[in-house]
Amino acid sequence: ATFNIMYNGTNHKYTINELQPNTEYYISVGAGNNYGTQYADYRPFMTDPTIPAKMETPTFPRYTRATIRMHWNRPASIGGSQTLSYYLIQISTSPSLTNAKTITAADYLRNYDFT
Repeated sequence: ATFNIMYNGTNHKYTINELQPNTEYYISVGAGNNYGTQYADYRPFMTDPTIPAKMETPTFPRYTRATIRMHWNRPASIGGSQTLSYYLIQISTSPSLTNAKTITAADYLRNYDFT
């Protein structure tokens, strides 16, 4: 088995930083002295997913009086989740919300006709 020694000292507490979201880690601790080292069994630990990265502004490659063709790029990170949904929000000329649609996203979904 391959492992990294992340801490070597006399404290009995340690914080592991910069873990990846939605990732399983196996963590153990050992105690050693001049005669050798004993390690605890590995314990699996799963980090939580996070929210996706901020979306780029969509483009409108084609539109008419009644239809807008929207195009957007997938966020740089989806936070480690296996599921990604896009939420399209239409706002009128006033800031009140007039219409919202949810689209469950597959990797190939990048265009949507919003009428």
